[in-house]
Amino acid sequence: MDNQVQEYSKISEFKKKILIAKRNKINFSTAFVAVLAGISFLLVLVFGKETDLTAGSNYEYKTLKTNHTKITFAGDVSPGRYLRATGEQKGFDVFYQDVKSVWKDSDVSIVNLEASPLSEKPNARNYSDITANETKIRLDVTKDEVKALKDTGINLIGFANNHASDYGIKGLQDSFSIFKELNLEFVGAGNNINEAIKPYSKVINGKSVSIVGITDRAPFRVAGGYNLPRVFTTSYIYTDYELGRTFNSNDFNIVFIHWGTENALRPDSDIQELGRKYIDMGADLVIGAHPHVLLPVEKYNGGAIVYSMGNFVFDQVSSRNPYSAIGSVYFNDSERFLEFLAIKSEKGIPIIQEDNSNMNKSFDALTRGLSIEDYEIKDGKLIIEF
Repeated sequence: MDNQVQEYSKISEFKKKILIAKRNKINFSTAFVAVLAGISFLLVLVFGKETDLTAGSNYEYKTLKTNHTKITFAGDVSPGRYLRATGEQKGFDVFYQDVKSVWKDSDVSIVNLEASPLSEKPNARNYSDITANETKIRLDVTKDEVKALKDTGINLIGFANNHASDYGIKGLQDSFSIFKELNLEFVGAGNNINEAIKPYSKVINGKSVSIVGITDRAPFRVAGGYNLPRVFTTSYIYTDYELGRTFNSNDFNIVFIHWGTENALRPDSDIQELGRKYIDMGADLVIGAHPHVLLPVEKYNGGAIVYSMGNFVFDQVSSRNPYSAIGSVYFNDSERFLEFLAIKSEKGIPIIQEDNSNMNKSFDALTRGLSIEDYEIKDGKLIIEF
């Protein structure tokens, strides 16, 4: 009897081990499938669905321009790094196919180029101002990548930012040479402080327009002296004086500024104070970059402040920054207003959004500080008079 009990006990224990093994196998299989599903979801979230715009634009833009001056602006652009393979495979103009019709009739179109255009490979051998052990993120683009930007109709570069001087003095000189070769104007940097502070100025429809490029985020490596290549920073001792001279000499003034905190939920008090100060000094419109996310528009003292335009063509992805916008300011003798189109980044390619759900993700961010009387959403566009 004892032998039978022991045998039964052994059989039961063996069965139990088999059941546990089967259950573990099922649990492992389920967990493995769940992990694969999770990875797939994250890949879709980060990289989006396959986007093929090589055949041309899918969006038909209808302008609001009649007898207005129109200036179009967008946020951070850096088509190098992780986006370079896409450009090399599909053509560097692929990033602008769905959006380029927006600025086709613009008098000026400007973006923040958040990278250094270089003529050589970006290493310490070619650019001795950098060292191999530095871990700072450095962003570079090639001449062909900049040319694609110009060929789609962008005619002004905002170059006062924290990545313009990533490759030191030689990198800045390379950038200026490439801009010159492409006949592409830029603001916010130059071979010396006098060039860096110089605004873009143009008479359009009988009115003088100025656009100043400036950064409040000190570049990692600012050229040491005022007679050396550098960017225009708010810390320059004569900044307010130079801005005042520009504002007093022109009919419509725009400040294109690099400022704020990356991925901020709202404008901080420092950039609010600075933006309002520039409006009080005579600026009509202040346009911000650097946070990589959309931040609200503020109407202030007869002017407007767009605290951040977010990413335009950029490889940095989070749950918030795929949704961005393209803006335009229209003005004539009787009115002036802002127009925004919602965009979503798909693999770094900005796509105009026409469904309400995605449009609202951009428009809600832009209007967060406005009352409902301050804006109108019509025909897929956000309109803000100021």
